[in-house]
Amino acid sequence: MAAGEPVTATIANGPGLARELGRPVLVNGGTLLNWKYLNGSQSVPAQGFTNAVVAMPMPTTPGSYWLRFVSGSTILVTSAIVTVQ
Repeated sequence: MAAGEPVTATIANGPGLARELGRPVLVNGGTLLNWKYLNGSQSVPAQGFTNAVVAMPMPTTPGSYWLRFVSGSTILVTSAIVTVQ
């Protein structure tokens, strides 16, 4: 994947709460790099979503990254490795 190119996280059958219990985050190892609510922003949505597609821009630094769907500090799902070149 090219540096800075967005990757999408698709969420289905979420809890539908405005302040989502789960949200996609971008990580490199254990370091949090970016996160978004299911409305695609870092602002709490006015309504909840049960399904969403969230675009996460990849870093410009080459390396291995993962998308994770988290609830608080609990990791619910981890993607396959996304390699930025």
